[in-house]
Amino acid sequence: MRKSYKTLPFILLAIFMLVRHNSVDLSSFQNSFLDNSSPLIRYEGRILETDSSMRMDYPGTRFAIGVEGAGKVYASLKPNAGYYILFVDGKERARINTHEAPKVSRLSSMRSLSLVDTCETLRDGADSYFLDSLGEGKHEIELMLISEGIFCQPAFYGFEYEGEMSWFALERRPHRLEFIGNSITCGYGVEAADENCAFNDSTSNFAKSYAFLTAKAFDAEMMVVARSGIGVYRNYDDKPEGSLRPMPIVYRNVLISEEETQWDFSSYRPDLLIVNLGTNDLSTPGFRMELVDSAYRNFLDEVREHYPDTKILLLTGCMLHPTPVLDEFKARLDTIVAERKRKGDERLYRLDFEPQDGSLGYGADWHPSQRQQQKMADTLIPFVSSIMGW
Repeated sequence: MRKSYKTLPFILLAIFMLVRHNSVDLSSFQNSFLDNSSPLIRYEGRILETDSSMRMDYPGTRFAIGVEGAGKVYASLKPNAGYYILFVDGKERARINTHEAPKVSRLSSMRSLSLVDTCETLRDGADSYFLDSLGEGKHEIELMLISEGIFCQPAFYGFEYEGEMSWFALERRPHRLEFIGNSITCGYGVEAADENCAFNDSTSNFAKSYAFLTAKAFDAEMMVVARSGIGVYRNYDDKPEGSLRPMPIVYRNVLISEEETQWDFSSYRPDLLIVNLGTNDLSTPGFRMELVDSAYRNFLDEVREHYPDTKILLLTGCMLHPTPVLDEFKARLDTIVAERKRKGDERLYRLDFEPQDGSLGYGADWHPSQRQQQKMADTLIPFVSSIMGW
């Protein structure tokens, strides 16, 4: 149940306080803030709705709105909770850093009004971040989380404008993709200077990952379920017997940080599901290949149950060295696909990314650089086009 600011007594108090103290244009004020629950906002990704916000953990989560007219646009976001890329009319415009002091909006600057103080409780814990100044015409405003949110738990509270503007709903995108993956998919350390840099949210950027570049190429809607260090049975450097919360377990939750939540698989049906797992299971000594194999098979069974008509593409990442271990892993994935096809599942595909060799540089902790991510995208995009006809 939402807060009582929407009740009639509060509305009457709001009108009285505005007229008495500031002579504000009431029609403009009433419509300028768009609550996170508005059906006009286009969301992509796994999002947990609370009383006043939309919570997200996974990079690639997007929310967008159409706005017409000239003025300034803001977004209410949780401070100290990650990095976003702003897209205006489909083009990257700015990086939003919630760890810096925001440029506050018109509402935030009117704190002398008791109405505004009350309104701020609606966005308890939020700050208003300036996005852009727009000229006349219709515009598409979109924010995408580009860092991992498992620890800082980002939240979105709504959009706001200042000026002669109005909101409108955007159309859905024509295709649907889902990516299941690890740090490679997340864009871990892709903006770091070299492999000697340690992990930092500030150098990670999902917008430069092969996953986003592929979705962008087809103007596809995205669902991203990816976490650095996660495996199909064993997370990075975990015990040989396996981890408590590898991907097949967390995949059932709305957010990786909310173990009690259950994702509704009927709410999103991808045309193509792209799986890039196994790197963390095999990266350090102690793994058991037979457990990797059985976990992968069981996970694929569960995914197919959720998505009976979806095409599924199994990848190998670029961080495993060209060794017998990688050869065996590729062979096992090939066998899994071949066996399922013999049983009638014709919607399975395989593709291997070429192992990185340093010629394109490295990101943080030996992760793919921007050029390596682009190379993976250049491999994946034509393959997707060939199997989807896009």
